[in-house]
Amino acid sequence: MSEQSSLSSNDLQDGSEPMEKSETNVYSDVLTKLQSLQDKSENEEYHRNILNDGAKYIAELIVVIEEHKDNTMSRETALSIENGIQTFLEALGNINMKELFENDSDASYETFYLYINLFNLTGMKNYLKRAQMQNFIKTLYEEFATVILSVVAFGLTYCKLTVADLKEPLDNQELFLLLLNFMKDELEAESTSAASTITELILAFIWNYSDKTVAVPNLIKVGYPEAVLKWITIGDR
Repeated sequence: MSEQSSLSSNDLQDGSEPMEKSETNVYSDVLTKLQSLQDKSENEEYHRNILNDGAKYIAELIVVIEEHKDNTMSRETALSIENGIQTFLEALGNINMKELFENDSDASYETFYLYINLFNLTGMKNYLKRAQMQNFIKTLYEEFATVILSVVAFGLTYCKLTVADLKEPLDNQELFLLLLNFMKDELEAESTSAASTITELILAFIWNYSDKTVAVPNLIKVGYPEAVLKWITIGDR
């Protein structure tokens, strides 16, 4: 993700007045928390805490956005949130995930579920359902999805899944169905446009998840085999 803002002026124009300054302050606390992680990332002993705290702060930010989504966000506030996300990404860039997880499957397991469960928040569910939302909020949720899927990729690589992951709530049946339907909207569309970055990241995640043989029933239950066969057929046309 580029450090340059991905929020355009069009994303922030909907004909309404910007939020008052006092209303923008509702974001300042959680953004300060996110930004504090960058300094800590320079010290290796904090890397595990940064991942754990980062998931918690992103969850807080998503909840705040949902609570105020009916208000019009000012460009200043939107860019502040964007900068907070970028700062967290910079902190993640200082963490050697392979080194952190390679010999600690418990840490990778915990991180995997910490981040994948962020998709179970109302805001992220609405994004995956492609619910109608203001453009700048959609753009922010796309960035959250990118962060989530990027971290999950590392956690999944080194964690060990067992039969316990086939049971609620670890089976994440609703989430896997949301991810499947999100991809279907693009991969089975009449248009021939390329898949979005998020769809490509989800596909990569599902591919790696399916390598955890014990967990494959979670994908079978919601219809992934049938969907993949259909996508292959579409691709052969």
